[in-house]
Amino acid sequence: MAEPRERRDWSWVWQWIRPWQTVTAGAVAVLPLFNGWSLATGWARALHAMRDDTIGGAYTTAVMALALTYALDLRRRRWLLRLALITTAIGSLGVLDWFDPITFVTGVHR
Repeated sequence: MAEPRERRDWSWVWQWIRPWQTVTAGAVAVLPLFNGWSLATGWARALHAMRDDTIGGAYTTAVMALALTYALDLRRRRWLLRLALITTAIGSLGVLDWFDPITFVTGVHR
């Protein structure tokens, strides 16, 4: 007869997610509070505008901002840092363009 497996401790996931902070910070990050712009769409627009100068710089800025906010949020458990993490995570999608994977693989530009 097989012995039952030990139950895993998943309490660390609940502690990292911090549901109330995540939900409220997520709502603030996507609410259009600034003349129809939210924090996330403002960051997305800034990154997309940065693509006009340099695509690599825009991707680097998005990745570095996301890594910095993730590291700060992991280290300090503050609502403002969770807001920054959600804003950069959603806003970093503004750097993406559908043609970038084709350019990356083939080197062909539009």
